[in-house]
Amino acid sequence: MDVKNQFDTIRILRLSNYIYQNKFIIIDLKNPETYCRRVLFIDNKVSTDTICNLLQEDFNGFSINWIKENKNGFEISVEYGSRIYYHKIFYFDYIKSRFILKRILVTKFDKFQPQKVVKKSILPKNMLPIDKFHLVDYLTY
Repeated sequence: MDVKNQFDTIRILRLSNYIYQNKFIIIDLKNPETYCRRVLFIDNKVSTDTICNLLQEDFNGFSINWIKENKNGFEISVEYGSRIYYHKIFYFDYIKSRFILKRILVTKFDKFQPQKVVKKSILPKNMLPIDKFHLVDYLTY
């Protein structure tokens, strides 16, 4: 599959912290016909991982809000849902020369009762490296 012919580039984020010496790039892609979203993680100019490869119908209303660098690494914000709405922010920290899923911030509410918002912070039990992370595994809880 030739990604360039099937997907439009939404954003390219070159991680610029001096610790990782500009060797990491995250590319957010969208297929204009199917609305499929792909997020590629590139290490030293080689695509190593596909973090996300989802259609909007996979998770109703799925959208990637942002991918941005922070002081410890980067974060990815997503939202999805119809009546029950979810907003999740995935925080990846640069630890021992690799990116690790450090924390997930979850906001959930019922659109019929939006005043009842549930917020929680989830700390993964194991240090999950970026090459083992697949977004879809974390959208069901």
